[in-house]
Amino acid sequence: HLDRSVDLSRRMSAGNFEAQALMLLARLLATQGETDKARQYADDAVSVARNVGMTFIGPTTLAQQAKFAQHAMQRRAILKEGDDILDSGCVAHNQFWLPFTGIDLSLAAHEWDEVERYAKRLETFTRSQPLAWSDFVIDRGRALSTWGQGNRDKSMETELKRLRGIAEGVGLKPALIDIESALATLRTV
Repeated sequence: HLDRSVDLSRRMSAGNFEAQALMLLARLLATQGETDKARQYADDAVSVARNVGMTFIGPTTLAQQAKFAQHAMQRRAILKEGDDILDSGCVAHNQFWLPFTGIDLSLAAHEWDEVERYAKRLETFTRSQPLAWSDFVIDRGRALSTWGQGNRDKSMETELKRLRGIAEGVGLKPALIDIESALATLRTV
């Protein structure tokens, strides 16, 4: 379906939707372990978004591209560009996807201040209309950051178990990986 979406978008000269489909292909291929192809699709998505304007899907394509950055400085620069676009105004879905990805990338890099910054960004954006998904993303990011910084007390264990229950209950399997890894450290201590 995504390949067909890319084809149709190109035939209709609908660059915003082409960029979106390419970004989704990158995300899908990454989950399937096809990193080189995924990286190329992410780069293509950003290139197409740049051609049509970055306010429709640009920050989300940049977030996907940042996943494949070779160095921390490159990843930070890509995410900074996305942050700047969010700050200057863009379509709302970017306000969800860039912080979501930023949280995960910052957790992986042990950049705890960045985890909190992205959690705060998402929290601020959704404050007037909270959503269960964004609340989960925020809480998960903060809990894993706190855990990663060495706070492994009973309250953190309880919070991670709560988050695991939510993820299992709604089928957020990718979100379970880091939660399960954190909880597994309890069994090895």
